[in-house]
Amino acid sequence: MAGTLIACEMAAAFEGLISSGDVWQLTAPEDRWGGHASMMISARDYINAMRIRPKIQSTLDKLFDGVDAMVTPTLATVAYPNNRSFGDYRRGHHASRIGGAGNAAGIPGITVPNGFGEADLPTGLQLVGRSWSETTLLAIAAKYQEKTDWHNKHPDV
Repeated sequence: MAGTLIACEMAAAFEGLISSGDVWQLTAPEDRWGGHASMMISARDYINAMRIRPKIQSTLDKLFDGVDAMVTPTLATVAYPNNRSFGDYRRGHHASRIGGAGNAAGIPGITVPNGFGEADLPTGLQLVGRSWSETTLLAIAAKYQEKTDWHNKHPDV
């Protein structure tokens, strides 16, 4: 269900890139054809997945009772080196669990830099909130960046 929704939303967001053929300029082979496959998902499958989304939203919203946001690492690792295949990274690491659930539910999230780890690669902090809390998350992220300077630092690459 989450995969169907994410694939359909990706196809809609990148329809111009895919339809124009510019998708073939991407460097990762799996990214060149993935958009085409996503555009082939049926309306029936999308609608069935959308019918489940409100139930997931309701369940996740309960996690936020009494809090403005959930704070987690963006990834379970440092950022992946930009000189290596992103496909290799995707096979070896998993995104944040709450990030995946958030994608399935359509709830908002934002990531801000929060330091550097192994090989001087950046790490991130993810803020996730209940449905329609974008303004709150942006305010928290802005306040965090006001108090830190990680967003002004870059790895030596």
